[in-house]
Amino acid sequence: VTGQVSVVNLRLHKNRVGNAGAQALTHLMHAEAPAPEEIHLSHNYLKPCAVKCLLTAAAASVHYPTRSRRPLWLRVERQCVPWKGFVPGADAENQARVEEMLRWANRWMSHARDEVCLPRVSYMLCQAWKGECTANSCKWSHWAQGAWSCPLVHVPFLWNQSAND
Repeated sequence: VTGQVSVVNLRLHKNRVGNAGAQALTHLMHAEAPAPEEIHLSHNYLKPCAVKCLLTAAAASVHYPTRSRRPLWLRVERQCVPWKGFVPGADAENQARVEEMLRWANRWMSHARDEVCLPRVSYMLCQAWKGECTANSCKWSHWAQGAWSCPLVHVPFLWNQSAND
């Protein structure tokens, strides 16, 4: 993925994308052209390390949060490879696991932003839990200290990691 490609909404769900594919997509997040506002990668073969790669790239990109004051909408649910600690149908337990993962992610995403001298944001990630957020808006976007603040990335349905359909 090189050149001056500009993609607003990239839908690659059910496309057998693996870890190398996710790594290639990070180049879109750092290109001079506007970065994607939505990346749909559900029902693929991404391991947690590939999702971490995507989140780190978003954190280190000047393009996020977007100019429209909304986070990157990153759909990475229902991967076709097992994720340690996730049990099909155990929604409450899986949600608790996601919350633990996101606490860790906030730390290394903050570090990634610091490394490239980008300003920190109040929330790095939003789960878009219970339909409170959409691809076009985030409940955590707000005006603070003379500027808009919003999370960098929405990760809706992350707790759902069993692709049986």
